[in-house]
Amino acid sequence: MQKEKEIEKIPRYILTEDRQVVDIATGEVIDKKEIQELQVSDLEHDTNQLNQELRASGSETVYKLVKIYNEKFNCVEIKKGFTYGKVFRVELRKIMENKVLSKNARVVIATLEPFLSFPRNTVIINSKTPTMKEIQNIVEIGKTNLYQALAELEEKEVIKRVKSNGQTLIYFNPFLYVSGGYVEVDTYELFKHSQYNPKPIYT
Repeated sequence: MQKEKEIEKIPRYILTEDRQVVDIATGEVIDKKEIQELQVSDLEHDTNQLNQELRASGSETVYKLVKIYNEKFNCVEIKKGFTYGKVFRVELRKIMENKVLSKNARVVIATLEPFLSFPRNTVIINSKTPTMKEIQNIVEIGKTNLYQALAELEEKEVIKRVKSNGQTLIYFNPFLYVSGGYVEVDTYELFKHSQYNPKPIYT
C-alpha cells in the first residue's frame, strides 16, 4: 500500500509559466485541443494552495498541481529558465506510424532537431551554419545517403534548404518542430502553405 501511494506521487505533467502542459515521461507538449479540456483556473488555485502549505512547512520545493481528465498530479517544474523545443506529436505520430520516411531520413531529423536555433528554426552547430561534411560527421551516414535523406525530408515538407552567401541553411518545419514558442516571420513564410499548418495566420 505504501509503494502504491509513492507511485501516485510521481509527477507526470508539468504546467509551465506560459500555460503549456508537458508530459515529463515523454517531454511532449499536450496540444491545444487537449489543453482546452483542462480547468486552468482550478489548476492555478490548487497549485497556489499547495505551495502555501509547502512554504508554511519550510519546504523550498515548488509544485504544480495539474488536473488531467479528473485526475490530479503533483508535479515539479524542471529546468526553469532553460531553452526548450516543441514537438507537435499528432502530426509526427502520423508520419512515423505511416512509415512516410526512410530510416536514414528519421536518423537525420532525430539527430539535427536538438540543433535548431531560436527563432529562425535553422540548424546551427557550434554557433554557425554547418557544412554538409559537418552534418555528415554528426549524423554518421554516408554523403550519398545524407543527400538522399535531405531531399526526401524536403519533399515531405519536413525541412527546406535555402542557399545564402555560399551556405546551405536547413530550416525545419515549425509546424512539426519548433525551437521555442515563436518563430521568425521569414521562417513562417517558407512553410505557411505546408500541409501541417492547421490555420495560416495570413496568406
